[in-house]
Amino acid sequence: MKINVSIEAEIEVEFDETSEEFKELFDGYKESIDSDADYTSFAESVANMAARYGTDEFIEGVGYPRVNGEKHKTYLPQFEEHDCPVNLICEDDVNGKIQFDACGEIVEAAMVCEKCGEDLDKCDGCGEVYCPNCDEGNGTDTAGNGLCSGCITAVKAEWARETENGTKVCGTCSHFSDEDANGYGACYLDEDDPRCNGYCDKWTAKLGRV
Repeated sequence: MKINVSIEAEIEVEFDETSEEFKELFDGYKESIDSDADYTSFAESVANMAARYGTDEFIEGVGYPRVNGEKHKTYLPQFEEHDCPVNLICEDDVNGKIQFDACGEIVEAAMVCEKCGEDLDKCDGCGEVYCPNCDEGNGTDTAGNGLCSGCITAVKAEWARETENGTKVCGTCSHFSDEDANGYGACYLDEDDPRCNGYCDKWTAKLGRV
């Protein structure tokens, strides 16, 4: 029997369900891992574990499966004679196609724009993907978050609403001083904490600036 399981790459989980070796393994798997398992759910679990941790890793309830017909090579004495009745057929380098972060979580594969071929970015605002080349109006906020055009529009609308269309901003406030040529300065509303956090309701007109 062969059951195809599509994940990041396609893996064929191959076993002979009539063999005594597999029957013993499958009975043990149902006893220790999943009492309701059938052949399909078993194959899906094996393929997912192999994709997540690698085809060379021990799979609980299964052992070290063969890979493309080759017996697993191990330096552990207790598994030197281990010959798993499950074989994984992988045309691609599964471990090379799937990337993992430091916590073992799968890192999403890069997606590309169908129009221009550029890598798509994930918006830090709404979580949707967008093309930085084709999505006109995308950009970053003051915190450096990459945003799609829809979220940038929403940020601009909020800024206009909160600052009365840009009239009530730090640069026009009497509490703001030490402004340099680039527009950077400091807020001295609280002299012990000269900084600005978000929109402020303490704005006071600066003489000659409004």
